[in-house]
Amino acid sequence: MAPLSRIRCHCRFRTGDQTARRIGLHADTLYRLCRTGQFPPAIQIGGRWRVSVPRLARYLHGDATSTHELGTPVGLDSESDPAEPRRGPPDRRLI
Repeated sequence: MAPLSRIRCHCRFRTGDQTARRIGLHADTLYRLCRTGQFPPAIQIGGRWRVSVPRLARYLHGDATSTHELGTPVGLDSESDPAEPRRGPPDRRLI
């Protein structure tokens, strides 16, 4: 059996700090976006924020029509009419 220091983790979640460094944001900014619901790849597990690696990849590559794991389209209101212009704050994609 390999020693623990030699086992690589293929985790599908990253911490907010790891994600912030990777995408070039300050960690406080990323956590604020998580708390306000403006960063869809983040989920709260217990009292901590985690970022799904597959959802982050889709988010950064602009796939706003992909289906959220719970079945809700990401970034779209289920009650809104697609012909109407979107109201509310502008899309804050971190590209």
